[in-house]
Amino acid sequence: MYASALHKYDNTRQYNGAIIGWDLDTLKGNILEPLQAWLDKFGYVKDKDYILKFGGNDKYFQMWNIRFYFFGFNTKLSFNKILGRPLIFVWVDESARIYSQLSLQESFDELPRKASKFQWAPVQENNT
Repeated sequence: MYASALHKYDNTRQYNGAIIGWDLDTLKGNILEPLQAWLDKFGYVKDKDYILKFGGNDKYFQMWNIRFYFFGFNTKLSFNKILGRPLIFVWVDESARIYSQLSLQESFDELPRKASKFQWAPVQENNT
């Protein structure tokens, strides 16, 4: 698991990721609820093994030392909510739906594509 590997790499550092969808309601149904069911099925305990916040201003999932923020991306201003945090992971749900909107294509093209693949994660150097 990506979060576990980052924790082993450097457990003192906080990493940030983004899970992006058309809006927060579709993210809840497409990502959040299945993720929570999967975690429960495998014995992970909320608020002990992971943190899940999806109310008010707090919308994120955290496991070990990576926090995945949830963002809707259905208006031209959506991208502004994502700016400001260095992201090492980006997961886009319903990307075809988002990209089909001409007004969103320019902002969507700004998302870091390579960040969603593990091989671009930091590599620990061997100093022996």
